[in-house]
Amino acid sequence: MDKPAARKAATPGPSAATAEFFLVPESFEKAAAPAAGRETNDEYKGAVYERLEFAKGDGAGQRAAGAVVVTFMLDQAGNLVTLSLVRPTGNRELDAQAVALVRRAAPFPKPPPGVLLTFSPLVIFGAGEAPPR
Repeated sequence: MDKPAARKAATPGPSAATAEFFLVPESFEKAAAPAAGRETNDEYKGAVYERLEFAKGDGAGQRAAGAVVVTFMLDQAGNLVTLSLVRPTGNRELDAQAVALVRRAAPFPKPPPGVLLTFSPLVIFGAGEAPPR
């Protein structure tokens, strides 16, 4: 008797064929102590990270690998104000997917007063396990 094929869990949210990748939380921009305090800032970074994870997509058909750093800034309402590539992969498709990821994730949750509003996540594309933390 044949075993049923394992199915990959679908990622909820906007559908897009983005890469199978990992966002490295430690790569979020570190800056001077935020006015809101470290704990509040860390909680908001976590909320931004979760929103990016939610917007990833399923990676169907992605075979290229690489790492890209994007930088984006939010306003006090959680809207995307600026977005740019800081360190492109050299692969136009992967670079475009990293930018599209942030656009799909926006708008982000409204930040508490005083938290940092600029983020620079490292997005690693490619099959395999998450990088060590």
